[in-house]
Amino acid sequence: RRFPSGVEREVTPRVYPDVAIPLQYHADWHPAGPRKPAKKLGKLPRRRLFPLPGHKVRVGVLDTGMPAAPMGWFDGRCESGPDDVDPLGSGGTGPFTPTDAHGRFIAGIVLQHAPGAKVIARRLRDSFDAWVTDSDLAPAIVDLADEGVDIINVSASGTTHDQTGLGATQAAVEGLRKTHPHVVVVVAAGNSGIDAKFYPASLTNVISVGAVNENDNGRPEFSNFGEWVNASAPGVEVHSIFVEGDDAESKHFEGFATWTGTSFAAPKVAAEIAVRVSPGGWRQYIPFLHAKTAFEAAFRLFGDPKLPWVRGSGKIVRPKSYVS
Repeated sequence: RRFPSGVEREVTPRVYPDVAIPLQYHADWHPAGPRKPAKKLGKLPRRRLFPLPGHKVRVGVLDTGMPAAPMGWFDGRCESGPDDVDPLGSGGTGPFTPTDAHGRFIAGIVLQHAPGAKVIARRLRDSFDAWVTDSDLAPAIVDLADEGVDIINVSASGTTHDQTGLGATQAAVEGLRKTHPHVVVVVAAGNSGIDAKFYPASLTNVISVGAVNENDNGRPEFSNFGEWVNASAPGVEVHSIFVEGDDAESKHFEGFATWTGTSFAAPKVAAEIAVRVSPGGWRQYIPFLHAKTAFEAAFRLFGDPKLPWVRGSGKIVRPKSYVS
């Protein structure tokens, strides 16, 4: 290759490893803890004269997918394809793996806080059990953007060798700024309780989300933290949709559970952004009361003086729940 100086030099191509990252730890031994059976959630609010919060906003959930026939609680507000089926069906018995029903749990959180939204669930776990590779994640993000989603939620993060990061995913996210500038990518910060950078959460042009306690702005011990964490939301014993059946410890689930982790704080921030795009009610019809795009909504969220900011945890977001 001839450089501007006129000197010819041999350029050696650089090859980066195809890094695999986990869908967060949720084992008995881990501070984030396992799932616990929970009471039935109330129904999603019905569509009435005024639009519901999150109306027409499309939220992509890149995770473990959805059952072939989502339970009726979703009320037709979740879409998935034949390649996005969670292998754990809507019924059956355990033992459940630490990530079974992870995707549907997150979809349920989004709809609790943005009931007018449409969730587009896509399955990431193809090559590895509970893992996703850089080469799988990058095109999945681009494909969802091409499908017309406004917000993409990714609840998978991990460390990489020598902090090399995720080259393909970084390129994909940077590319969205040119091809789909309205799209926002929200990523869970991770459950290791450390300040070391996790990926893709610490990549540029994504919103990294940690966890805070339900009743105060304190950080639970499992939540990662640091200057690279942009926001935090309640992530302790979050209530959402699970599966019917018994797990390995003979705990019986009737389709609902509580679960702890930054995986479940991230969709709350995604839902809050959706509501700031489409607030529902009479505010829906007054343009200056809400953002035009998810990107603008995220910008307004981080500039909101009413929301507290905590060093290492970022903006503290506590979205309203529309389900009892």
